[in-house]
Amino acid sequence: MKDIRILQGNRIAPVMETAFAIYGSRDQKLFETLFPEIVRRLRPKAAFAILDKKLYGILTVGDAVGRFIEKYTSENRQLYAMMADAMADSSLFAFEEQILPIAQKICREEGFGISRRLEPGNNLPIEWQKTAYDAVEAKRTLGIALTNGHMLSPVKSMSLIFELTEDTTRFDMEHNCKNCQKQDCPARSETNLKLEIQGRDAVYCRKGSNLLTVLRENGIHISAACGGNGKCGKCGIYVIEGKLPVTPEDRQVFSSQELALGKRLACRAVIENPLEIAIGSGQEESFAALGGQVGEDMLPKGNINFQKGSFGIAVDIGSTTLAVSLVDLAEGRIIDTHTRINSQRAYGADVVSRIQASINGGKNELMECVKDDLCKEIQALAEEHLSESQNIQVIAIAANTVMMHLLRGYSCEGFLQYPFCPQSLDMEEHKAIELFGDLPKQAKAAETILLGGSSAFIGADIIAGLYACHALEKRETALFLDLGTNGEMALCVGGKIYTASVPAGPAFEGGSITWGTGSVSGAVADAAFHHRTIQIQTIGDAPAVGICGTGVIAVAAELAAAGILDETGKLREPYFKTGFPVTQTQSGDWILFTQKDIRQLQMAKAAVRAGIEMLLCYAEISADEVETAYLAGGFGYYLDVKKAAAIGLLPDKIMGRAKAVGNAALHGAQMYLTLQEKNKMADIIRCVKEVTLANEEKFQEFYYDFMKF
Repeated sequence: MKDIRILQGNRIAPVMETAFAIYGSRDQKLFETLFPEIVRRLRPKAAFAILDKKLYGILTVGDAVGRFIEKYTSENRQLYAMMADAMADSSLFAFEEQILPIAQKICREEGFGISRRLEPGNNLPIEWQKTAYDAVEAKRTLGIALTNGHMLSPVKSMSLIFELTEDTTRFDMEHNCKNCQKQDCPARSETNLKLEIQGRDAVYCRKGSNLLTVLRENGIHISAACGGNGKCGKCGIYVIEGKLPVTPEDRQVFSSQELALGKRLACRAVIENPLEIAIGSGQEESFAALGGQVGEDMLPKGNINFQKGSFGIAVDIGSTTLAVSLVDLAEGRIIDTHTRINSQRAYGADVVSRIQASINGGKNELMECVKDDLCKEIQALAEEHLSESQNIQVIAIAANTVMMHLLRGYSCEGFLQYPFCPQSLDMEEHKAIELFGDLPKQAKAAETILLGGSSAFIGADIIAGLYACHALEKRETALFLDLGTNGEMALCVGGKIYTASVPAGPAFEGGSITWGTGSVSGAVADAAFHHRTIQIQTIGDAPAVGICGTGVIAVAAELAAAGILDETGKLREPYFKTGFPVTQTQSGDWILFTQKDIRQLQMAKAAVRAGIEMLLCYAEISADEVETAYLAGGFGYYLDVKKAAAIGLLPDKIMGRAKAVGNAALHGAQMYLTLQEKNKMADIIRCVKEVTLANEEKFQEFYYDFMKF
């Protein structure tokens, strides 16, 4: 027998603003006159049933309110009838809002989540209303009839159909106006405003919505390095038509000329009227991400004999970029690698911002962001290189511990305070279709392996990087550095691996820098003084748009060498107040390197260098005993080691031993596909000894020493 749940509504009443939107104007006196009459006639009741991996529901507020509306119609009191009808509709919507959490609970009890909402007459044929009606036995359970045209009677009733998923963390239950075919819906005129975005399809949003949130909800992920707190200025947009008032944060970030041109912070903008905007340049569409181990396209082959036509996918989920490789398992060959911006960057440049966003209700959005990014790249690689008969057997994913939690939809609360307890550090194996859902045909039968980590701050990306560098096998004394918003490092000595993580902040990725940007086309990446003028090198030799992390280090090193920047990090006059002019943009604006920028760099480089010195202390060795310094990631690959040593970021003695290894995490995932060496991965994790630096007095001493240039 079917399990049909029958639910009674509680204290349902018309919602004034919704009723006014449906009615078409505001008439508070009429609303208040009819309110008690409507309320006493409401009889809210619902029934739900799960059938064939769908949740079906029928809601009604009863037929008494319908008869009340018909009375006014028969008396030719049309305004009263129209307002009563609108109030009844708003009551039904209020009942829906009350009942949805209960429906969510029903699904969770049965081991399901909800992947999407289906609506008869909108994204389903109207005939599906009968399917819902039959599923809950609405005539017996609710006393509702169904007309020959598949309409419910009483008319103030509605059907709900939800597609179920085994992902119990996902509950996408709300009606989405932007996908609704009823563009003439009266509720849309007030509660749903049109937002036009140059070069993209228009979207709809509620009055009073935050612009950055609306962009995120519609898959438009512009940078918001500060997490949407109005500080970094990276989410700037231009108003083309309509009005966005200037906020105090806008005045702090933008010049009077930019404000006059309509530039505003999306994170501070509140939409009160129809709007047309342009997303500003430099939004990282052309981000230069590093795809893998430079110069290598062949992988070692293990004892597993893969059949010809077997393929794998290797993934590195970085906080800034994602890298996805297609690997021929039989030949041990990397076929191609795609990179893209991690769309989660719209929720903040650093992991702390994303932890907060997840805890504050954004967990599902962050999870869907990265899943969608990965599915798109896997799809693209399959379309470009595979026939329909070729199969992807396995997907291996490396990521730092926070990124792995966001991918899985795990709680991030364990990262908030010491002793920092992640929900999981284990290697996990899942069916790809269960983890991702929407995958190309060739990947639907694939297994997914989430590589294991060591701690909250030494994740699977660092373990995979050490595996790629053969950290334990070579028995060499080696330093491994992966520098970003966190400076993650490992020192391999005599079979032990000392690890640490330091909060470097976003300076190495262009964040918190006045003219900072990611590694986009036109970012200043290198600089040199010639004949008292500074000459710059931009990514792609494109016109300058800002300064990326390696450019920040290069400019600082050159200013220090020229005597413009003293040992304490102070710019000499006349640059102390205004900043040093590095170069000009195409529009003639000067890209300045300011005193504030130097302080941000000082804090970042002092934290990293202090961390290195602490690992050397724990291992009881000096820097000149380090045989190889592996510099991982895009920042390490493009870093000028001499300039990094000149400002004190790296010890002088390892300059000649530094080796850029590219995206070591991705290469570790690629190697794992062909070798499947679980034991070696586990051995690396077992050999890790994490050094906690926060309470170390010596770390503080090193930190203050290395603030100097």
